[in-house]
Amino acid sequence: MTQQMVQQMKKQYRILIGDDGSFFPSRCAQAFRDAGEWVVTRRQDSQALLSTVRCEHPDVLIMIQRDSDMQPLLKRIRQIAQLEVFILFCSDQHYLMNTLSQAGCICCSMPDCADSLVSLVQRKCGWRRSRQLEREPENLTQLITELLYSCGIATHLRGFYYLRDAITLMMERHSCGSTMQEIYGIIAPQYHVTPLCVERAIRHAISHAWQHMDENPSRGIIPIRFSGRRMSNAEFITFAADSLKVRTDVQEKPSHLTVS
Repeated sequence: MTQQMVQQMKKQYRILIGDDGSFFPSRCAQAFRDAGEWVVTRRQDSQALLSTVRCEHPDVLIMIQRDSDMQPLLKRIRQIAQLEVFILFCSDQHYLMNTLSQAGCICCSMPDCADSLVSLVQRKCGWRRSRQLEREPENLTQLITELLYSCGIATHLRGFYYLRDAITLMMERHSCGSTMQEIYGIIAPQYHVTPLCVERAIRHAISHAWQHMDENPSRGIIPIRFSGRRMSNAEFITFAADSLKVRTDVQEKPSHLTVS
């Protein structure tokens, strides 16, 4: 699979917004979602932001400058992740803006509207890409869909969509040692549900396929029965990801992929 095809699989970019308690962060989050990006907001304090950077692997962090010293937090973030950091200033603080710019941040005054920030972030990050993905015969989503259909897991099952996203994440995050709980936590906000809901729906979909496997024992690339029992969520998702990696020759590497 070519690098271009891998890039086409990246349907969204991951954006983390620090919530300082004002109305602007929530408006920004909605504007980015309307633009098709994956967004999560977290309370703007060191612990919450660092934890989210570790778990969610965002491409962009947006914060509103407050009285607290941001430099220690930025230093710790740079130690664990490579991402673009945007800092919005409510007032002119040229010395601090210059200091943070030298540290690799993109500093700017608070924009008049959230849409302006979306344009700024996309322009600065060089995201000049079409939202209409070309239809590729080896499109990853298509391959996963066909695999799930072959196992008897159809779109009328809520777990179908969660499984499709989980397999995609596992394919590109496997070398990072992502746990199932982390994957559930990434998927849940996209559907406005809890991680527990994602886990249960996936288990139900796999159970459905297992209960009906005798209707057509020749179907399916994945053996739903594993050592005489139904596969667990982790076993099914890992097996599916490994099977598809062989077919698509995707290189294992840390990913900034997100699920929709």
